[in-house]
Amino acid sequence: LDNAVEMGLRGHYYQSVCPPEIHRLFQRYNRAAYDVYQCRANLEKLDNKLDKKEDKLLSDKLSDDDRSKIRVKLRSLDRERERLRDDLYSSERRLDRLLDNRGGYY
Repeated sequence: LDNAVEMGLRGHYYQSVCPPEIHRLFQRYNRAAYDVYQCRANLEKLDNKLDKKEDKLLSDKLSDDDRSKIRVKLRSLDRERERLRDDLYSSERRLDRLLDNRGGYY
């Protein structure tokens, strides 16, 4: 099961190759870890977008209207970032609960 988690956290989604007796369990652990990976990747992409918009805002060649549009976009991206952070927290908690309850599976 550690392999399922490790693969998921590295962005490898389970391809249904395990023997039937561990398929569902492996899939559950991999999916939980993969969800964490996806949330982290989405958050990183959004952070890059935010950085680029903030860098653009520093340009002296922008009109007031362009600055205003960038600020609106930044506020929207900030709200999206908060949502993604909440998703990441939830995904990490799901994975933690799954890992805490695995005792009887080894």
